[in-house]
Amino acid sequence: MYMSWNARCVGLAIDPIESIGLAAAAGFDAIDAPIRDIVDSGIDLDRFRKLMDESGIKGGAFPMPVDWRGEDEVFRSSLEAFPRYAAAAKRLGQVGAGTWVEPETRPGESRFQAIDRQVQRLAAIARILADFDLRLGLEVIGVASFRSGRGEPLICKLADLDEILAPIRSSCPSVGVVADVFHLFAADEPIETCLKWGVEAIVTTHVADLPPRNRDEPIGTDFDRSRIVDSIRGLPGENGSIDARSFLQLLAEAGYGGPVIAEPLVQRRLIAGIDPIDVARNVRRSLAAVWPRSS
Repeated sequence: MYMSWNARCVGLAIDPIESIGLAAAAGFDAIDAPIRDIVDSGIDLDRFRKLMDESGIKGGAFPMPVDWRGEDEVFRSSLEAFPRYAAAAKRLGQVGAGTWVEPETRPGESRFQAIDRQVQRLAAIARILADFDLRLGLEVIGVASFRSGRGEPLICKLADLDEILAPIRSSCPSVGVVADVFHLFAADEPIETCLKWGVEAIVTTHVADLPPRNRDEPIGTDFDRSRIVDSIRGLPGENGSIDARSFLQLLAEAGYGGPVIAEPLVQRRLIAGIDPIDVARNVRRSLAAVWPRSS
């Protein structure tokens, strides 16, 4: 496994080319390239790849550029543009893309309809990715407060992903999962759940912790999971409640060889008044602190 830099996941909105320099200077192995930004801004792909190669930076897993949760016309339009993005991702050495499945039905939608809609759309995305030898990783949102309550709970645990994953894998065997220790913790699932489909099914891996402890309201391993907010997180190891080290050790021993990113999301306390290179180095240190010794 290797450390991949994803600027967006730590709240930085920076030029994609600058991101390469930050990743290299901070000691990352790879970059989750923001493919849509790169393509839409007209950045020369050969130049970008050359900078990656010269900096010793390889590809991670790129953010999904298809609006597959939108209305039918929006989805069709973004899917038509997707091959261009997939081709760019392949050129930049990315391993694939990850996206989260919807954790609840939409109002007026049955469970069958919700599953079928997601399977059909995600399968269409997976087929295009497969044309470029890229993979699709599916992520489950284990945070209960993320659900709106307007629909019925659908896929809320990684262990329940088979309803969506199995039909897609029957035609696209390269489709797999995003192993996310934050969501496993939020859903009160054992970390071994991420290996349910075999280590080869893991496309990319995310690690984060609960937000930092404070003296007025200490947060320990008995933290009330119903109070977890998806967008309020800490860096790996920052709180000590989510055992990212054991999680990564498990993956390393199982033979996982893909990207690992820190995903505290937009925490302004991390970046306010701090130079981006210092942010990158802080993130790199947090990963190193929980990195398995055997990898």
